[in-house]
Amino acid sequence: MIKQVIYSRAILSIYQQPKKGERMCGDIYFTYDTEQYIIVGIADGLGSGEEAFQAASQVLQCLEQSHHLSLKEIFLLCNHRLHHSRGAVLGIMKFFYQEEVVRYASIGNIQLVLFPSPNEGIRGIPRPGYLSGKPIHVREEEVQVKGPFRFIMYSDGFQVAPSTLHFIQSMPNSTVNQEVLRQIGAEATDDLTVLLGEVL
Repeated sequence: MIKQVIYSRAILSIYQQPKKGERMCGDIYFTYDTEQYIIVGIADGLGSGEEAFQAASQVLQCLEQSHHLSLKEIFLLCNHRLHHSRGAVLGIMKFFYQEEVVRYASIGNIQLVLFPSPNEGIRGIPRPGYLSGKPIHVREEEVQVKGPFRFIMYSDGFQVAPSTLHFIQSMPNSTVNQEVLRQIGAEATDDLTVLLGEVL
């Protein structure tokens, strides 16, 4: 299923599907927009099925309550909440409109690629590990972005090919976003969440 979220300064297209044979998807996504920033995140509960969904849902609740905090603070709160759970991996991107700054952090295999211009792609570097209440180290990346930009964030159900990334860079509108998402979903082998975004 493809969902489109339209904010005043951003357009997001999201595709999500469970692993084949499973009733529930073990991934969650979160998006929120304010006058100061837009924040997006994907969490993937370890494994698949209901227990993975329950772990990821704990992260969603944490994001809903703490999106105004720094990325490090959000990660620490989510990590604490996942104590005694199966655990989850998490990636978060936050763009501050006035400062034109992207901040990103990931623990586990949630991937982010930024496209500040049609000829430039910047891939975030996730830290290994997962959130389960044990001590974590959060590495926050910061990128200055001038003007409109695109990005893709996705869980590990699919490996995005370089040709797909090039297509995202050059695509003309959100209709193409949906076509890209359908193609990605057809090739997925695991729980999958893909979030394509354009900040205007």
